[in-house]
Amino acid sequence: MNERGSTLIEAATAAATLCLLVSGGLSISYMAFARVWLERSVYEGVVCLATSSSVEDCRNGLAKATGSALPIGRVSELRLARNTRSAEVALRFRIFGREVIRLRDRRTLPLGGRG
Repeated sequence: MNERGSTLIEAATAAATLCLLVSGGLSISYMAFARVWLERSVYEGVVCLATSSSVEDCRNGLAKATGSALPIGRVSELRLARNTRSAEVALRFRIFGREVIRLRDRRTLPLGGRG
């Protein structure tokens, strides 16, 4: 009887540890994906601003791209600005009310090669 209880405690501890490791790994993977996706989206927003598209069209496209690909979290701030010399996009992303990613991309116009 004592061995059964000990085995049950060890199994419960192992299951809790495994659950913690899996959820931590998934969280880290999601944050890495979100960062890469948002960086790509911000760059595409700047490229959109460099074209003849309206700022509102670029904003809607960027909001749609981020909302559909990232079901957990939301963009809390999205700022797009364009003048004759530059285009800029600034974005803040929150998960469960906490700001976790802040990005800003500013490029001089006309856009040249990336890098």
